[in-house]
Amino acid sequence: MCCCLFCIVGSCADPDVEVHKAVGDSLELIADYPKRDLEVQWKYNQTTFAEYPNDDLQKVNSELFNNRLQMNKNNISVTVTDLTLQDSGRFSIVAESKSFQYKTKVFVLHVHGSCADPDVEVHKAVGDSLELIADYPKDGLEVQWKYNQTIFAEYRNDDFQKVESKLFNRLKMKKNNISVTVTDLKLQDSGKFSVVAERKTSSEQYKTKVFELHVHDLIREVQIEDSYVWLQSKNLCMFHLRCVASGDPSPSYSWISPQTQGPQLNINLSLTESATLNCTANNTVSIKYTTKTVVCKSDNLTSGFGQEYVLIAAGVCIVAVVIFSGAVAVCCRWRKNKGQGESEDGITVYEDVNTDGAAKKRSESVVNGMTIYETVDDTKLSQILPQTLYDKISFQRHPEVSTSTSSPYQEVL
Repeated sequence: MCCCLFCIVGSCADPDVEVHKAVGDSLELIADYPKRDLEVQWKYNQTTFAEYPNDDLQKVNSELFNNRLQMNKNNISVTVTDLTLQDSGRFSIVAESKSFQYKTKVFVLHVHGSCADPDVEVHKAVGDSLELIADYPKDGLEVQWKYNQTIFAEYRNDDFQKVESKLFNRLKMKKNNISVTVTDLKLQDSGKFSVVAERKTSSEQYKTKVFELHVHDLIREVQIEDSYVWLQSKNLCMFHLRCVASGDPSPSYSWISPQTQGPQLNINLSLTESATLNCTANNTVSIKYTTKTVVCKSDNLTSGFGQEYVLIAAGVCIVAVVIFSGAVAVCCRWRKNKGQGESEDGITVYEDVNTDGAAKKRSESVVNGMTIYETVDDTKLSQILPQTLYDKISFQRHPEVSTSTSSPYQEVL
């Protein structure tokens, strides 16, 4: 599809269609329903910007399109004029009567740059084509097509000439409108294209046309991932939802119920309460959306205790195990050191007495000789002299009295 041509895929009277428009075009959204008791809302990405209640058209959010809305009561239509690239998105018409709900009509709008205007931005999807037309008088015309200032095609003497480049194998040339088309666009093709033309017969230089190309991945699929935490103290489920799109790595996200922007959403639901959520992912060339319902159910709860209490209990158990292990280790080490001190080093006040052992000198019985009794010289034990308190007075005792000996007391008696 050439970028200088806008096309409409399907009719705006049909639901769920894609609509392609060029920058500066208008989009008319007609509510073609029976007028009796009709009420209509026009929405852009789920934001209401116009309403039709009580046979009257009303603007709801005038800042959304900066006063570019036109309303027609004859056919009950709203027209967005002077479209910009940023207007690409999802438009919907929600209609009902007092007794009937009509099917919602959805239009996915893609706004593209116009190649007929110089210095414009052009947005394309991967696999699309870009047509660059040299719409100048053909008399004496010479044209160069450039990509990032590198020539990749030329037109002179009423004929085309290809110039070797990375685009060489994907070029199509048409002499009837003097155009060059780059087919099968890739993400790497994003860049600046220019058409430089002049009239050789009069040396007239035409204004160079510049197109800034942006190639995007199509959004292929959108999913909503959810997880929750049960808060027993508040008797509710705290849900964390994440919108994930495949294809384009950086699309724009929007949510419905509640209305918010961004890929993530947090909501709280009480027990048995449910919520239906809609996430839309879009970029300038595609748009996709999905819906998911989440419910806070009692059978989903893994425990009667909140997660925070489980974590606290686990932490207390770990601390208790560490303290108990440390106490056991200290006790064992103390007992080991005590046993070694008594049996090996002998550093005690008294040694155990072994009644069955042979008597030894104190210097031999003490291993290291470090006792308070070592001041006594045990070498005197070898003397025959008595070692009593009275020996200090007299070392010589009288011999035992017998019939052959005399005693001072015998003389008295």
